[in-house]
Amino acid sequence: MTEDKDHTLRGSSVLAALKEASVGTVITVPDITTSEGLLRPIAADQDLRHIQVCKEDEGVGISAGLSFCGERSVLLIQNTGLLDSINAIRAVGVEYELPISMLSRMGSTIRTPQFSESVGAMPGKKGEERTMAQYG
Repeated sequence: MTEDKDHTLRGSSVLAALKEASVGTVITVPDITTSEGLLRPIAADQDLRHIQVCKEDEGVGISAGLSFCGERSVLLIQNTGLLDSINAIRAVGVEYELPISMLSRMGSTIRTPQFSESVGAMPGKKGEERTMAQYG
C-alpha cells in the first residue's frame, strides 16, 4: 500500500491491496470518515462482494463462516469496534481456530483549542495495543 507525503493512507491503495491479496468479500460497518474514499468504492467495485453489517461482532461471524468455506474476506472496523467485538474474536479465532482478517482503523481525530492530541484516536490506542498483544 502506498501513502502520500503527508502519510495519509488512501482508499484506492487499500482497495488495490485487497485485490492483490485475492480478497473476495469485504465486510464493513458504516463509517462516515471512510465512506467516500473507501467504503463507496468497495461497494461499487464489481470484483468484490460487499457485506455491510451493523455491529463488528456480526462481521466476525460472517468472516469466520467465509473462512470455513475457503473464501478470503476482510473485516474493516474502527479500533473501538475491535475492542467491542473482542469476545467474538476470541471465540472464533482462538477456540475454533478460524482465521479472521481485519483492518482496524484508529478512530477519528478531533482537534480543538483545548486539546493538542488527537482526541478521538487516543483513548483506545493503548488498550487496543495491549489487548492485541495478549492474543498474539
